Amino acid sequence: KRLSDEHVLQQRLVKSQAEISLMRKAGWIVSEALNNTIRFTAREKVLEEWKIAAHLEYQCKMLGAEIMSFPMVVASGNNACTLHYITNNQIASRDKNEMVMVDVGCEYHHYTSDLSRAWPLNGKFNQAQADLYSMILHVQKACIDASVADGIMNLDMLHDRSVYMLVDGLRHLGVLDKNMSMEEIIVKRIYTKYYPHSIGHYLGMDVHDVHRLPKNIPLRSGMVITVEPGIYIRQDDFDVPEAFRGIGIRIEDDVLIHNDSTGQKAEVLTSHAVKEIGEIEDLMRDMKL
Repeated sequence: KRLSDEHVLQQRLVKSQAEISLMRKAGWIVSEALNNTIRFTAREKVLEEWKIAAHLEYQCKMLGAEIMSFPMVVASGNNACTLHYITNNQIASRDKNEMVMVDVGCEYHHYTSDLSRAWPLNGKFNQAQADLYSMILHVQKACIDASVADGIMNLDMLHDRSVYMLVDGLRHLGVLDKNMSMEEIIVKRIYTKYYPHSIGHYLGMDVHDVHRLPKNIPLRSGMVITVEPGIYIRQDDFDVPEAFRGIGIRIEDDVLIHNDSTGQKAEVLTSHAVKEIGEIEDLMRDMKL
């Protein structure tokens, strides 16, 4: 029985072309729903987290999703610093230029998507928000570029890469002490105060698909993973510059692995969701006109 289970898990790990087609659709649905929801937040005067969540679910289902993949996260302001915040019952503040972070996924014919984005509710990133967001986005793009089936790279190695880059970025921004070495911060796991989760997981029929398989399996063509670096700085963290307090940002995409020998880069199944600062601000500004 144990061997049979292992065989099934290995089969699920690498997707067929039919499965990939369904996951592309699930990725497009959640991305379009996210874009429409960002537009929604730009035109609404009062922004309740539960209304943003309701709009996201409505959009996903109207676009073809049968169900949501998991209880979604809609976390405004300091709420975004609580992992798996699913209460979604607070009123967000546009006047304080709070950000909102969402983690949402939907199912299309039993295959899932998983997407995270964060944006400022008044439509314009302030300097601290832009600096932190840009640093996380740089790390995410680098990890996506490194997600290749070269016979070596795996999720554990991707995570180590993300840790090194995020620690470097946080030291540069003054969130982590520059007087401490990179090695000390990483070995003592000081960074986990701000980056308490892994870079990603396998994705498929479940959100955390084939979770019993280890993350040191070399990436293979046809595997789908999430790439989701995030930084969370609580409002009451007086060790960091005040401008960064109360900000939680995670940028997550679903990534289809291709064979490195073909020269084909990883395919981002959720690429339709806006991600660049300029794209987000343009989307919100257009809805205010």
